[in-house]
Amino acid sequence: MEISLKSARSRRFPPPGRFIWIPLLLVLIHLAACSPSGSPDSAGNLVHLTDHLQGATYVGSGPDPATPGSNPIRYRFRSTAAGWTARGALKLEPTPYGLKVRGDLADGLLMSPELDIPLRKLHELVLSIRVSEGKEVRLFWTESDRRFLQFWSQEGALSFPERLHLFRSARLQVLPTRDFQNFRIAARNLDPPGWASGEGGTARVRRLFLHFPGGGSGEVELAEISLIRSDDHFAGRNFGVESEMLAGIVRESVFFRIPGRLTWNVPVPGRARLETFLAIPDDRGEWEFEIGYPGGEPFLRQRITGGQEWHEVSLDLPSGMEQAGGLTVSVRGESGIALLGSPIVAATGNIKQPPRVILYVADALSARHLGSYGYTRTTTPVLDGLAAEGA
Repeated sequence: MEISLKSARSRRFPPPGRFIWIPLLLVLIHLAACSPSGSPDSAGNLVHLTDHLQGATYVGSGPDPATPGSNPIRYRFRSTAAGWTARGALKLEPTPYGLKVRGDLADGLLMSPELDIPLRKLHELVLSIRVSEGKEVRLFWTESDRRFLQFWSQEGALSFPERLHLFRSARLQVLPTRDFQNFRIAARNLDPPGWASGEGGTARVRRLFLHFPGGGSGEVELAEISLIRSDDHFAGRNFGVESEMLAGIVRESVFFRIPGRLTWNVPVPGRARLETFLAIPDDRGEWEFEIGYPGGEPFLRQRITGGQEWHEVSLDLPSGMEQAGGLTVSVRGESGIALLGSPIVAATGNIKQPPRVILYVADALSARHLGSYGYTRTTTPVLDGLAAEGA
């Protein structure tokens, strides 16, 4: 195990030389020497509201937590193909355990029945699969199966697998096991194909496709494919924490049902500031957010339009939060889900600030090709300038 781990590292990250670790070591030493005793969180100077939902209270007309959502779309392949069809050189064989896929795996497609789901309403896909030999599995979708099938069936200079690689999709590496493995694919990882703009910018999932680009021998067996919509994902919960992506930006978010009010019991000393991003991932109309102290008049009212957009809020909280004992956020409007992205309450009084450090991470970037580490070609002028101004 130790040998294979080192081998994997050496293949992906070429050894840059020992001196590259010296600046990082200096930064760590600087942080250890300059950080004040006690972190801001432990002193109560910075409160991440996502970490304090255990003591929060929700009041609203949302459904009972035991109420299930709408039925997810589930394709169970035990003794049936469940409406899926093979294109190209694939053959399908329903078994009591699943759907076996045989043939020239690299030169065929598995295609779902016709669908009609707005991409923004799709939360994740769950694939239950097992293979006799290790396989790469690609899952992608399209708004127009006719245009897609025309494209990949055209003769030309590119082979079929090469044409498929022009499409963005989710890729899975499946290892051989005796039992079925479950893979969860977040909908935000399913980038639209090139033509999938949709009416009014709203892409719709019409078909799913599975491809096995590695080909070769062996079998692929599917037990189930499920499409979990957002309504199903939030079913059974009136509030909670989830990572949500809007407009290409992922934020750890507090969600709660509309209409409703969520109250945190998190006293913050002295002067404080609230920083968050409001959103309603729905495009049906407008909603009104109110932020205030429990039992008092709201000190912020803001109407926002639903859709795939974050609305930044940054405001100084009135004095008296210590006595108020918490913070309340409420939303009025049609039923739905409200999001508070990356919500924090930070004290703004005379507090000794810790040093501000930016950690810039580049995956699989070899130091041998950076000008700041002696490379002769001008490949990284911006990073070189940053290094020249650093320690």
